[in-house]
Amino acid sequence: MKKLSAWLVGGAAPFVILGLPLALTLFATAYAAFLTGGMSGHALAVLAVGAAVSAALFAIARAWQRASLSAFSRLDQAQEALARHNDRVRILHAIDRAIVAEASPETIAGGTIEPLRELLGVPRAIVNLFDLAKGEVEWLAAAGRRRTRIGPGVRYSIRLMGDVEELAKGEPQIIDTHALPDGPDKQALLASGVERYMAVPMIAGGELIGAISFGGPPAPFPREQVAIAMEVATQLAIVIMQARLRERIQRHSEELEQRVLERTRELESFSYSVSHDLRGPLRSIDGFSQMLLEEHQGKLDEQGRRHLARIRAATQRMGEL
Repeated sequence: MKKLSAWLVGGAAPFVILGLPLALTLFATAYAAFLTGGMSGHALAVLAVGAAVSAALFAIARAWQRASLSAFSRLDQAQEALARHNDRVRILHAIDRAIVAEASPETIAGGTIEPLRELLGVPRAIVNLFDLAKGEVEWLAAAGRRRTRIGPGVRYSIRLMGDVEELAKGEPQIIDTHALPDGPDKQALLASGVERYMAVPMIAGGELIGAISFGGPPAPFPREQVAIAMEVATQLAIVIMQARLRERIQRHSEELEQRVLERTRELESFSYSVSHDLRGPLRSIDGFSQMLLEEHQGKLDEQGRRHLARIRAATQRMGEL
């Protein structure tokens, strides 16, 4: 499209560059001939009309050139905006697919941070997780011009994220790197070309989870740039919240399973103790019943023998239980 616009606009260049000077030159030559008697007044009038027409054509060509430049400039801007929108949608769709697939936060952030950095047009972008209890921030994923880092390990003070209370309210923070206290964190930011950066909060379920930080030279942050970062921050907050929920459910399931095993062992121990404590008296009852049947059978009538047989049968069933 840019080549086409250049060709179309360039087509008017001969009219713009040569049209009016040529018309003026012809008219000046004819007028000089008229003064010296070499041309009639009628011919001079014709040439004057021709010069006027040429001048009008020049004005039209010049106006067409300006209009074409403006129209193609707007078209180029629209195409660039459409390309940015498509990149934006691709990033959000990639996060959605990863959520459905239950990918880990590290995997999702690692696959998102570099396309996001390029879309924002900044030298550095980071997905940060907050440890509010310790007052620290830890990288989840970070992308610079030369490399991308995925996973925890880099920690620093949460003060580098600006006002945490405002972040918890959903307000992005803008930080001037030069205004930070001297230290290795400040030097690392300046060395990577980040003189001014923004922290966009990641909030899910009313909980401040972390922030996406990005920046570069000391320039304003366009509204569209901030909107893109906020959309991605919202999606990543959902990812992290769901991952933490799955982790809590898994941990609870494992704890429940452990408690069931412990209770089962307790019940087995209790059952063994009860069984052991009951077997002794049952054996005594059964033994004495058998002794009465064998040693005093002649002294027992039929009803006594039936009662002893029932006693022995009951004790044996209880022993089996």
